Amino acid sequence: MKKYTIKNIAELAGVSKGTVDRVIHKRGKVSALALEKVTAVLNEIDYKPNLLARSLKNTKDYHICVVLPDYTKDAFWLPCYEGIVAAVNEFASFGVFIEPFFFHPNDVHSFVEVNKKVLELAPDAVLLAPLFYKETVGIINKYALKNIIVSKFNNQLEIENTKNFVGQDLFKSGRIAAGLLQMIIKKMQP
Repeated sequence: MKKYTIKNIAELAGVSKGTVDRVIHKRGKVSALALEKVTAVLNEIDYKPNLLARSLKNTKDYHICVVLPDYTKDAFWLPCYEGIVAAVNEFASFGVFIEPFFFHPNDVHSFVEVNKKVLELAPDAVLLAPLFYKETVGIINKYALKNIIVSKFNNQLEIENTKNFVGQDLFKSGRIAAGLLQMIIKKMQP
């Protein structure tokens, strides 16, 4: 399915990009002939607006902070960091500013200090790797007091004031691993 831009539609209809924009977004005046031309092209190509782009394109910019272990200290986190870099590039044009913050994976104090910095910035949302349970509960409650949305990833802790979890279900993963081990052991026994 081909994606059409306003420029493509304008060329097909033989009108300006501004005319197509006014027809699609129902703003401003357009001549009856231009409206007819643009509508015919939209029907021909079965035009559907990109609702995600439309909802993200507004005058408000969004600031999302990602708090995760330093990938230079623990390579497990490198793919996560690479995904964040990709998201930074992908969503920047929509007014979404994503900023990573790193803490030492074995240092509770580092985790607390990084979250204090993020809290001072008062972002719209925080994506958090909650490695330290007690400290995570405390910091999430502080984010909630400032109406900052918090989502967790990689660790499915049941904590109030968080919106969701991104990652695997560790319980189900453990059950699958145990089942596989049991099958292997049975095959090894005489």
